[in-house]
Amino acid sequence: MANLVEGLFLTVEGIFQSLFAVIQSFFNIIYSLVSGIISVVWNVLEGVAEFVGASVHFVISNIVIIGLILVGIVIYNDRNKRGTIGNDLKKKAQ
Repeated sequence: MANLVEGLFLTVEGIFQSLFAVIQSFFNIIYSLVSGIISVVWNVLEGVAEFVGASVHFVISNIVIIGLILVGIVIYNDRNKRGTIGNDLKKKAQ
């Protein structure tokens, strides 16, 4: 009887270890993809910075500033557009 209980325990333990191994491998794949993407982006930024003769942080700050300016332009243009048909119908219904 003791061997039966021990065998069942080891079987359940093996199933849990297999499940945890699958989950761990899934997270390892995600980590390696994110790490690879960050490495590629950083190396590209280093190449651009070396070509321009500036630091990587300066290039990143310029990209952020240009992105914020573009977001502002998009928001400004969107606010000056006429409403869509759906908005016109809502106004007529009120």
